[in-house]
Parts: sequence; structure tokens; C-alpha cells
Amino acid sequence: MRSITAYIYGILYPVYIGQIEVNLRSLDVLLRTFISIEEKTLERTIEFAKNLRELKNDQEVDENAFTKPYSFTQLVVEYNKKVKSSPLYDGLKIDYSLIGFRNALAHGLAFYKEQFPPFTKMFLVKFSDAIYYENTNKIKVEFQKDMTFGWLSKKRNWVQGEYEKVKKACRIIEKQRPN
Repeated sequence: MRSITAYIYGILYPVYIGQIEVNLRSLDVLLRTFISIEEKTLERTIEFAKNLRELKNDQEVDENAFTKPYSFTQLVVEYNKKVKSSPLYDGLKIDYSLIGFRNALAHGLAFYKEQFPPFTKMFLVKFSDAIYYENTNKIKVEFQKDMTFGWLSKKRNWVQGEYEKVKKACRIIEKQRPN
């Protein structure tokens, strides 16, 4: 029979990781919104967003901040470039290390440390993109971390803080727009 602690861990890991994933996806959308405001295409983008549920498979749509195939890295770089160029956005740059963390979570592998239940400890590992070193068939480890609840909680709060920066930048730029 599983212990209460193992049961709680079994529930909490997916909850913590899920909260971080939702925050990262929300940040992606907010970065696209900021770019849309910057490019003065917000109204067109909002109109497009209102009709998202009506889209059909294989339908062709106009390119906008939501449809453009930006990677998360490109979004952060583009955002940081724009906020760096204006003193209005002082302190609102996104920490570039967020990209590596996001990529590790999105493209890495999460494992329980135990071979058999109860599973109470996890770790995350991300390998490089098929870069072989001198034909040795070796791949570099880009990220490896024990995923403790304390670490996950800090990462969740960090991602939320980065989201708040972009939200603040969107508010600033909105105030600058003529009515």
C-alpha cells in the first residue's frame, strides 16, 4: 500500500509542472500580444483571435503575431530587443535563462528517480540537438536538475514574474497608443 507521502508526491509533481507549463504558454501568448501592439496590428490580431474556434483544418489564414511561427526563443529575443530600446520599459527585460529552462521542460525528459512505486523524486534532463562530437556518437547534456518541490515552486514563481514584466510592458505601450 502506498504511503500518504508518496500519494501526495504523485499528485503534486504533475500539478507543479502543469502550473509552470500553463504559465509558459500564457507568456508565449502575451509576448505575441506585445509584438502585435508594437507592430500596430493589435486590432487585426484581436479580430483574428475572436474567431479562433471557427478555424478549420487546412484553412489558410493571414499571418499575424499569433500565426507567425515564432519559436519561444525568437519571441523572447524580439521582446527584449524592443524593451531594451526604450527607457519606458526599464527593468522589464526577460531573463534569457528562461529560454533554457523552458526548452528543458518542453524538450527534455522527466524521470522518477525510483525504479518502482512509490515515486517520490523526479529529475529533468535535456540533451543537445543531435550534435555529435568528432564522430563519437556522443550527445551533450544541456540541462540536468533534481526537481524538488522547492525548486519547482521557485521556477513557477520566476515564470510568473517574467509574465508580469511583459504584462506591465503591454500596459505601458497601450497607454502610449493614440485613441
